[in-house]
Amino acid sequence: MADNGHNNGLIVIAPHGGNIEKYTDEQAEHVGQKLSSEYVSEWICKGFKKGGGAFDRWHITSTEISEESFPKLKTIMRRHFEYSVAFHGWRDESICIGGTMPPIVKQLIKEAITKVVPDSIEGKDDGCPEGFNGNNPENIVNRLSAKSLQIEQSEEARKFYGIDIADAVADVIGPLIKV
Repeated sequence: MADNGHNNGLIVIAPHGGNIEKYTDEQAEHVGQKLSSEYVSEWICKGFKKGGGAFDRWHITSTEISEESFPKLKTIMRRHFEYSVAFHGWRDESICIGGTMPPIVKQLIKEAITKVVPDSIEGKDDGCPEGFNGNNPENIVNRLSAKSLQIEQSEEARKFYGIDIADAVADVIGPLIKV
């Protein structure tokens, strides 16, 4: 976790880092490093399992993550950040941009991501499917901020374009938080 104790501009999270949803932790860390720590905090949960199976062992749905189980998460839960971004992985061969962020911001992020990934990784034009759209009020990203962004990405997108995707997100979100 990276947090200066008083930031309330942006929280970037990877609740399924490590080998749960590979490369999402690297994306969250990259956004935190790219943008000023004065305006950005990070919370990352990394899960591993020798021999594989980290997803099956450690994956907790975003609506079931409890700050009572994660002491460092508990320290930031009541801060009410202006913006929150969650990096996720999924099995679909596309990238989906959900959350409660204003539609214009989601569109700008979609356009920025589209510029850095090949056409073979399709974006979802019809929005994210239920359960992945990041709209549930119980989703951790929404409990951290009223303006949330949830990015679901194929493993190919995360593995080969993860940092480019993180840069695209930072380039759009950065000016909003006065970095």
